[in-house]
Amino acid sequence: MKSRNAASLTWLMFLCGLLLMVVLDVPGRLLVQWAHAVERGRIQADSEELARVEEVSHAFRLVSRVAQAGVVSIDVRPSDDDMAEYERLRRRIGELDDQLEELQESFELRHDSMDREQVLELFEKIRTRRARRDELEERRAELRSRLQQASGSGIIYDEDGHVLTNNHVVDGAGEVYVRLPDEREVVAARVGVDPETDLALLKVSASGLHPLPFGDSDQVEVGDWVLAVGAPFGLSHSVTHGIISARGRTNINTGDRRIVYQDFLQTDAAINPGNSGGPLLNLRGEVIGVNTAIATNGDSYNAGIAFTIPSNTARKIAEQLKNSGDVERGWLGVTMIELETADREVFNTPDGGVMIGAVLEGTPAHRAGLQVEDVVVAINDTPVRTQDQMLAVIADIFPGEKAQLDLVRNGRPVREVVKLGRRPEDTGAVRRRSEQVETIDVSEIGIQTRTLRPAFASQLGLKNAAGGAIVVGVQADSASGVARLRPGDVIVEFDGRRVTRAAQLAEWVEALRDGVEVHLRVLDDQKQARDVTITKQ
Repeated sequence: MKSRNAASLTWLMFLCGLLLMVVLDVPGRLLVQWAHAVERGRIQADSEELARVEEVSHAFRLVSRVAQAGVVSIDVRPSDDDMAEYERLRRRIGELDDQLEELQESFELRHDSMDREQVLELFEKIRTRRARRDELEERRAELRSRLQQASGSGIIYDEDGHVLTNNHVVDGAGEVYVRLPDEREVVAARVGVDPETDLALLKVSASGLHPLPFGDSDQVEVGDWVLAVGAPFGLSHSVTHGIISARGRTNINTGDRRIVYQDFLQTDAAINPGNSGGPLLNLRGEVIGVNTAIATNGDSYNAGIAFTIPSNTARKIAEQLKNSGDVERGWLGVTMIELETADREVFNTPDGGVMIGAVLEGTPAHRAGLQVEDVVVAINDTPVRTQDQMLAVIADIFPGEKAQLDLVRNGRPVREVVKLGRRPEDTGAVRRRSEQVETIDVSEIGIQTRTLRPAFASQLGLKNAAGGAIVVGVQADSASGVARLRPGDVIVEFDGRRVTRAAQLAEWVEALRDGVEVHLRVLDDQKQARDVTITKQ
């Protein structure tokens, strides 16, 4: 009985407690307290995230502060002499215009009473004055383009007063003025320029300069935060930010400027006219590039794509300009052809490479024995896959130094060592006046050949062709001439063996004894096959 009463009392107390909890809303309060605890944790987590974002903002502020002291604005203004010359030309052209008008009026008033000699004399006066006016107008137009004021930005390179900028900013004939971070304006001297990279080095006489440190652009990765500093539209010390969008950009259209050596970093940081020559900085405040070009929608303003010269290139050029006022580059003396994917099987270069299209006689390449259709796959152990890469690697080697070239010649690996020469200022002019080896001679049978590359085979309608030797020249009195081989014929077989490359055909013919008959299978320009027998001479 007592146990039953005790149990009843226990249930009664439990029910009363439960009723009291409901009346006092204890579960709701517990739930609210739990929710508050969760929310406090979330707020704390959000605060930590915001703190990390603030760290990035703090880094931007620090880099901007450092950059302010090392970036200058540049203005190129017409010189007094050029302005005086322009005014003199303007007056002289005006005088000639007045004379021409008088002569024309004289002819209209007097032509009925003038004899033939007087008419001819008057026409000669008009002709000579017009010719002189055209000459002066041409000079004035040239001078006008030089007198246009240019502006840009620059990087304080060292405490001695050297300032690094773009060549296109200072390539006019005017005087260069540099406005320092403390608003001092000083005249700058041109130490040296390098149009082929669009870089220039200036020198100012000023104290208290704060050069910016240069970083290693080879360590830059796509996605890295960067800041651009410069004077877009004359707004000095403007800072914009973005990321590295891509590396190794080449074949960029830079308008009238022909930048030969292109290995740009691409960024989406806002860069506009006036930013040229200013730095692109990493979050350590180091220069990783010199801003030089932008992609536009045709209006000269940034379309979200800008290009910058890597700091390693800029520093190398700056040091040469600083030491000698000039830039020396290595030179082979060849023309280059990039291999397409379909060419790799023909030339046995699975990883690609750059083929030698022609060898200029008397050049380092010619003296070293490089041959037409050699495929360069590496230089000093640096792989090369494009013309720009090969050009840049060779240019980085000083004239007189030796370069080790890994080649594929007639399908086999070969290593050649070449002592480089100095790259001429106008390589195009050198090519035009130099004799060139452009073919693979098979002199024993009197023909000059090149390998039929797959792309050209398609143009000829030879859809399934994979190589072959196309005849590009025939010696008239040779065995081939007698056998009526013609330029445009494609040799596809030699004694029953398939011909893949021109060098292969030359090697097989050379291995034969004189007087031996050579049996060739040939396709003509109508894609008709015929058999030709030629005696090796």
